[in-house]
Amino acid sequence: MDSGRARPLREAFGFSPAAARGGASVSRPDPVQAMIARKATPAGNIPIGRLQKRAEFLRTRGGRSWTGPSLVLQARRKERDGPDAARFGFTATKRLGSAVRRNRARRRLKEAVKLTAPDHARAGYDYVVIARQGTLTHTFPDIVKELKTALRKVHTNKAKAKRHH
Repeated sequence: MDSGRARPLREAFGFSPAAARGGASVSRPDPVQAMIARKATPAGNIPIGRLQKRAEFLRTRGGRSWTGPSLVLQARRKERDGPDAARFGFTATKRLGSAVRRNRARRRLKEAVKLTAPDHARAGYDYVVIARQGTLTHTFPDIVKELKTALRKVHTNKAKAKRHH
């Protein structure tokens, strides 16, 4: 049985009995999916890639770094020509604990990068984000704020930063 009050609410969120049976309604876009798509669209138009090989992680190690309570960010300009994207690698050491805890920390950092990097990362740079104990204990907004700070700090000139202190 279908109650009269539930129908407008379901239809407002794009659910219709026809769509549930496989006949999708094309008359109106789903507002929830539209909201998700707007949030997923990067505002900064910087393509984001991934570091995958050990050598890429090790090369980034020689660049600038910033350490905070929940993460360490290492950044280095790419040497070779290629796609002009900002590439990120994620790591969590065994000091964090079990595989479940390390994976949770990496997932939190990946999501923070997904939200932060399009506006704050620079094209042509490789970044390595290392999880620390705070990645598991701090709130997610704090991690995002810390990552924004880290991305800003690794690109500031040390001499310029010293003058402001």
